[in-house]
Amino acid sequence: MRNKRVVTALLTAAMSVSLAACGNSSKGTKDGCGPVKVVLPTAVSGTALESKYLEQWMEDVTERSNGQITFDYTNGGALGSFDELLEGTDSGVYDMSLITLSYYETYVPEAEILSFPFLMMDYDDAHDVLDGEIGDWLKEKTLANTNTGWMGYLMCYFRYINSSTPIETLDDCKDVLIRVPTTQTTIDTFDKMGFSTVPLPFADIYTAMSTGVVNAVETSGESIYNYGFCDFAKYVCKSNHQPIIESVIYNQDFWNSLPEEYQQIMTDAMNDMLVEEWKASQENEAVFCDLLEKEKGVTVTEFNDDAKAQLKEMFKDYWSEKAEAISPEMTEKLNAAIEIVNNN
Repeated sequence: MRNKRVVTALLTAAMSVSLAACGNSSKGTKDGCGPVKVVLPTAVSGTALESKYLEQWMEDVTERSNGQITFDYTNGGALGSFDELLEGTDSGVYDMSLITLSYYETYVPEAEILSFPFLMMDYDDAHDVLDGEIGDWLKEKTLANTNTGWMGYLMCYFRYINSSTPIETLDDCKDVLIRVPTTQTTIDTFDKMGFSTVPLPFADIYTAMSTGVVNAVETSGESIYNYGFCDFAKYVCKSNHQPIIESVIYNQDFWNSLPEEYQQIMTDAMNDMLVEEWKASQENEAVFCDLLEKEKGVTVTEFNDDAKAQLKEMFKDYWSEKAEAISPEMTEKLNAAIEIVNNN
């Protein structure tokens, strides 16, 4: 009888631990952690680097949860643009999404620091700025000012300039017709550099390039190659004017409804994936430059040293004015970021 009581006590304790880990979430069953299907759309193309690693993360989460966490996943903008998916995730229409974080600027003004031109110009800069106090601060601002949260930072290349004439100096930029996205920071960037900016949706770039509406575009080397923009413009400047930073975001109500065990599984899998994704992004920069040169006949250049120094100096006041318009705290974080990149 005593042995039976011991076994019963042990089983009761084990069940208590399981239930404590799973909580009383509506996403779990009354017996513990039940199945969850996560609705996760993105506007990112299914062939993009970040899509590959997003899919890897989802598979890993499903495996680590023994099939209890699965995903209803769509890509390529089938359910809407980045703006629409961000709004839908914030309102709870979707549980999660993969979003380019520059689209957060109207929700979280502090997110503009991620797009400040010529602030973070290589992977060491981006890693050191995001993997610490500043990255944590941006996540906290997002949690406080929206109904979403960020799971981490995907590095999806730096932005290049693909043009019909070579660009190595600021004089080379003058009056070049360049397509830019509709975000104000990017428009400001190319206006200040001397380009003639033409804001257009991404889907219109190919037609604009082929018809001569623009003769330059700014985007990643991967996009320049995969979308064929280089068929109309045979020069690529590795300007690194802005990093492309994305995140898997979640609706806070959805996230808080999950058992802690599931939150931990998803977080651990994300942290493991991000290490691989950053490495692949950096390696692929060189791969796409090589493909552009050898397969597409593109000449790859960079801004010369004088131009790089001019650009850094040119945008210092712009960063400061933007930061001051947001808050003293933003100015403090900007100064911290400048110190980080200057020490690299």
